[in-house]
Amino acid sequence: MAIIRCLHRGQRFVSSVLPLITLIGDVRAKFRTLYIGATIIQCNKFIVKHQKQFLDRTMGQITSAKERQDLFKRVMEFDMDR
Repeated sequence: MAIIRCLHRGQRFVSSVLPLITLIGDVRAKFRTLYIGATIIQCNKFIVKHQKQFLDRTMGQITSAKERQDLFKRVMEFDMDR
């Protein structure tokens, strides 16, 4: 998951070009637009909400407490500096 910053007038260009990218180096990639926001803070709030919903769906399928803890740590890890 990533945040892509662009000017407002470039938003349509970026969202139309992303699905055309299929490889990054030698790794297959698939891009989907989940949210378009006006500020980085709003985008970050959306990502946290999205990840919590994913956790709610996924946690019911895991029986081990250690596996749940590891999954929670990986999913909620979001570094704004990358």
